Amino acid sequence: MVTEREQIEKALQACLKEQDTRIGIYGTGKGADAVYQVLQDLLCADRLQLIIDNDASMQIGTEKYGKKVCKLKEAVDSVDLIVIGARIYHFEVAERVERFCRDHDVAAVVLDPFAHNNSVEDKLQFLEYLEEMGKKEHSQFFDIAQSDFQRRETDAKLIAWYLPQYYEIEVNNHYYGKGFTEWTNVTQTMPQFCGHYQPQIPYDVGFYTLTNPEVLQRQTVLAQKYGIYGFSFYYYWFSGQRIMEKPLQLFLEHKEIQMPFCLTWANENWTSKWDEGSNEIIYEQRLRKEDDGYFMEDILPLLKDGRYITIDGKPLLIIYRSDMFCQERFCDMLGNFRRIAAENGFPGLYIMITTAVNSESAAEKWGADAFVELPPHGVAKHSEYLTPKGYLNPNFRGIVRDAAAMIENRSYLAKPKGETIFRGVMTSFDNTPRKGMTGATIFYGLKPSLYKRWLKDVLLESKENHRLEENFVFINAWNEWAEGAHLEPDIKYGYAYLQATMEALEEVRE
Repeated sequence: MVTEREQIEKALQACLKEQDTRIGIYGTGKGADAVYQVLQDLLCADRLQLIIDNDASMQIGTEKYGKKVCKLKEAVDSVDLIVIGARIYHFEVAERVERFCRDHDVAAVVLDPFAHNNSVEDKLQFLEYLEEMGKKEHSQFFDIAQSDFQRRETDAKLIAWYLPQYYEIEVNNHYYGKGFTEWTNVTQTMPQFCGHYQPQIPYDVGFYTLTNPEVLQRQTVLAQKYGIYGFSFYYYWFSGQRIMEKPLQLFLEHKEIQMPFCLTWANENWTSKWDEGSNEIIYEQRLRKEDDGYFMEDILPLLKDGRYITIDGKPLLIIYRSDMFCQERFCDMLGNFRRIAAENGFPGLYIMITTAVNSESAAEKWGADAFVELPPHGVAKHSEYLTPKGYLNPNFRGIVRDAAAMIENRSYLAKPKGETIFRGVMTSFDNTPRKGMTGATIFYGLKPSLYKRWLKDVLLESKENHRLEENFVFINAWNEWAEGAHLEPDIKYGYAYLQATMEALEEVRE
């Protein structure tokens, strides 16, 4: 892998042969910061004339690096070269700006992290890699543990997020085709470059459907055998409309499945592009005042179940995104939730908000008790960008981050600004199955041994920072197969991630 810094320097050196080249940088974000840093290191920062952004940008008219931020049409007479340093929506930006530059006889260089020529040698190497795909990483990881994890009172409680989208529902049939489940995305994925681990195929539990209680039972047996304390089921509720609720209903009916659990309200919009945004909305989150009561009415049977996870007697409720509602409305909603819980015999609710957004301020300002890390949210800023070497699918759209370096540097232990936070780790992350051609993110280099190191670090920190009743650590995830985040065994690593989980728990004991 080539670092982003190396890629930028190489691209700029090829364009700066003329000593009087006047430069403009397109973009005002971290991509632009990276370009400017390299210009400084190459002693070329004096050639920078101005910064360029899109016409609607709030940055227009301000200064960055001591230079004016202007519109593209205002820049063409002042520069000879425009360096496109945008990362977000990079490909759309690059195409538009390049076309404008061609029309106005201005040179442009796209610092595209995935722009390189695929030689014959690259393609042959990729074919060899494909032939190696599917081979077991280590055969010993395919022997299930002979003994079960023996929990001690002082052990941290590991909660793994649980995705219920593994059975056929009407809305998915309509938007994605008859019979669609998460497995549809998973199984149609191919590697995009050498070293890219796709597709990720399940082992042990197999390609299951979550309308079968035997699947839930097997998952519980595996999880508890290796030290997982409980699951946090994603709960999809859109202003009174529930979807994908059948696995939870099945779990509620089968009391013999003795697994502690809680809910994570996945309260973002449901869109057909898996982007949580406002385009092609299937279900929109429009929370009316009266919906506070309807939501609690729906989840109370779950909160009252004897297996539901509590802290100081308060049922634990996790909310994915606080920014779906204004802060005042969000705080008012949580107050109503707590009131209704008290009216039903609970001492209240213990409410966590994930680090998907707003984790730089105190959780209490949002009416919550704490933040909880949901990697890659909250840790992405600690990882550098990488450029794959050799062959790359020219149709791939996405970014690759150096997860291995993040673990080696232990940068994930940086103290967040939020006052109360519960740590989270991830087994890996790669949402190519969902967004490979529209903007995937890959955390490259994670493997069971590095995951174990990360987990051990946060287990030790949690023990130091939280009292026994609050000693929770979260894992992304039990079964996020289309995001490459799963503790469930696969055909490459077998039970290795589960084994690493158990070893981490045991090795941090005094």
